[in-house]
Amino acid sequence: MITDEKSSILFLLFTDEQMKKEWCINLYRMLPKERAKKADFYKYEKDRQNCILVYCLLKYALKHEFAIKNMPLITCTQFGKPFFKDRNFPYFNWSHCKKGVCCAVSDKEIGCDIQETITDSRQLFQRCLHRNERAGILKKNEVAAFTKYWTLKESYLKYMGTGIMNDLSTYDFSDCKGEAGNAVRNGCKFIWNCRGDVCYSCCSEEPVLIRELTLTDLYMDFYPYL
Repeated sequence: MITDEKSSILFLLFTDEQMKKEWCINLYRMLPKERAKKADFYKYEKDRQNCILVYCLLKYALKHEFAIKNMPLITCTQFGKPFFKDRNFPYFNWSHCKKGVCCAVSDKEIGCDIQETITDSRQLFQRCLHRNERAGILKKNEVAAFTKYWTLKESYLKYMGTGIMNDLSTYDFSDCKGEAGNAVRNGCKFIWNCRGDVCYSCCSEEPVLIRELTLTDLYMDFYPYL
C-alpha cells in the first residue's frame, strides 16, 4: 500500500506501438457508459485509444497498489478535476496525449501531465512562459524546454484543482532545470522528464515513484477477465 511507503506513484505507458484492434475492442467493453461516451467523442482513433488506455491504467493502479478490484464512481469538480465520489478512496489524476498516457495515485492530492513536444511553441512563449523561463531557454532545445514548462504548470494546476485561473506566465518554474529532474517548491514535490518527443511531469505532496508499463503488460493483466 502507498500509505506504508509514504509516496505517490506515477504510472506511465508510451504508445509508440500500435494497439491491436482486438485489444482495443476488448478494453473498450470494460468501460462504464460515461467513459465509453467520452472515448467515442474523439475524432481520431489514436486519441480514442489513449482515452481507453488511461482509464484502464487507473484500474491497474488501484488493483496493484490498493487492492481495489472494482472501479469506484468517478465525478469531477466544478473545474473539471476528476476524483472518486467516495472520499475514502485514494486521490488520482490522469493525462493522455498522442504519444502516451499517465496516471498518478496517492493518499493526498496529486496532479500529472503528459504532452508530446509542442513544435509551434515560439508563438506561445510570451503568453505561457515567465520571463525567467524565457531567459534560460537555449535556441537548440527550446521546443523540449517549452513543453517541459508546460507540463510542470499543468501538473501543478491539476494538483491545485483550480484549472487555469491566471496567466500561465505568472508561474515561474525556471529553477526546474534540465530535461529530467525533481524539485521541491510551494510545498510540493515535482518530477519531470523529457524523453524523445514526449514530456511528462507530476506534482505531489509526497515523493513520486515511477512505474512504466507496456501495452502488453496492461492488456495481459486484464486478459483473464475480458
